[in-house]
Amino acid sequence: MKKVICSFMLLLLFAYTGCEFLSEEEPEAPSTSNKPTAIFTITSWNQSSEYVYVYFEITNTGPVRIDYYQVWFTVICTDSSQYTEWTNGSDVLKDTTVSDWTIIVLAQGKQASSVSVKTYELTHYD
Repeated sequence: MKKVICSFMLLLLFAYTGCEFLSEEEPEAPSTSNKPTAIFTITSWNQSSEYVYVYFEITNTGPVRIDYYQVWFTVICTDSSQYTEWTNGSDVLKDTTVSDWTIIVLAQGKQASSVSVKTYELTHYD
């Protein structure tokens, strides 16, 4: 009798839930529709004494305004030493490009051979 009651209860449970607890559906990924994206381009750079002047553009390629950004640049010197420094900015509207610049200070006597974007962080406040 217990077997019949347990079987009947399982049948009711399956009917009531539609067997959902047996399905292997993937949970929905969080929406990325408000995630900011951008392209950073170094337009030029030059060195004066131990100062490297880096001129760059940020192009907002995402669906929302970039309220704040931080970007890190790496200077590689002729002796293979590296210097990394960051700068920040704000208010890059959707589908626009903003020009900016920063200074990276090297040790005295160092000669820069290249400058690159190391990484960046973008923030959009909802």
